Amino acid sequence: MTESAYFQVLKDQDSVAESGDETMDVYFDEIHSEADWGNFRFEVTHGVPLDYLGNDAGWRMCSKKLRNLLAPLVVDPVLWLPVSVSYRGEVLDYEVLHFTSAPDVLDASAYDKTGSALKYVLSLRKVAGRDVFCCVENSVGGLFVSGRARALLVSEKCTGLEYSQLTVRP
Repeated sequence: MTESAYFQVLKDQDSVAESGDETMDVYFDEIHSEADWGNFRFEVTHGVPLDYLGNDAGWRMCSKKLRNLLAPLVVDPVLWLPVSVSYRGEVLDYEVLHFTSAPDVLDASAYDKTGSALKYVLSLRKVAGRDVFCCVENSVGGLFVSGRARALLVSEKCTGLEYSQLTVRP
């Protein structure tokens, strides 16, 4: 794997946390500090708690372990927003990784079409210096990592993360 390898991080769908609140609407463009954040509770309804926990809100929900690994690698402005996750009577502390602005990291060619799915095409020049980031087209739930970050997360045995290698153009 080269240093210019980048990946979209996907959530393992075998474990899911649900909020149980169908009216939960959060407009992340209005979240500028933890004071703007509510008190959100989830319950693991399928599987077990994972470091990167799939959820019905589509948020980047991270365990403390995952947060501690990702935080030093993020160069863009972010907030780590607390959420509570219940599992078998125990309350676990998780944090939502919220990028307060999404960088333009896509190549001018933007997307390749494969059937009905869009595929991200990154610009190597635009992602230079970034190990953990989101992009404008998927700023709420999308998460992208460099090969370096992926290697760290794999070596630390972080759970709940699946990786899809992306096309990167100079």
